[in-house]
Amino acid sequence: MLRLRESREVQIESAKLEILPTGPLRWGRDEYDNSFVIATFDDPARQLTISSEVVIRHNDASPLDFMVEDYAVNYPFRLERHTELALAPFLASPESPTDTEALRSWLQGFWNAGEPIQTYALLWRICTGINRTLSYQRREEPGVQSASETLSRRSGSCRDFARLFMDAARYLGVPARF
Repeated sequence: MLRLRESREVQIESAKLEILPTGPLRWGRDEYDNSFVIATFDDPARQLTISSEVVIRHNDASPLDFMVEDYAVNYPFRLERHTELALAPFLASPESPTDTEALRSWLQGFWNAGEPIQTYALLWRICTGINRTLSYQRREEPGVQSASETLSRRSGSCRDFARLFMDAARYLGVPARF
């Protein structure tokens, strides 16, 4: 992420973007209101360096005080049709059958079908399960591990854990984005 999407809770106080080689930058917004930049270069280069520094102000004094639609308080739930259509990109299944099987097996430790549970409590179990059972490992390699890679290695970086949580939520039918 080069630029955080601002909201009521989070404002950007300062941002600095350096790209080498240099070239003109064109900023825009996508259909989800995310900022993006397009850099153009006149000549080929052997190396591309992108450095992004952002200072933010986080104003959310009560991060767990959020609204949940009545139908989604308890898991499992069924999204209302208009909501399901709007959130379809955030409900996409894992990319491979290996990920699907790894998630199915791993998630059995957090919830048994038929067990009454609030959606938040289930997501909290998954979050604390990641923290409790996997080891953080700083990774400089580009990209994000798949859910099955993170689970088989029993370790990952922040972005790998975020991907695992997102894929787990989506597997359960809970919309999530990276």
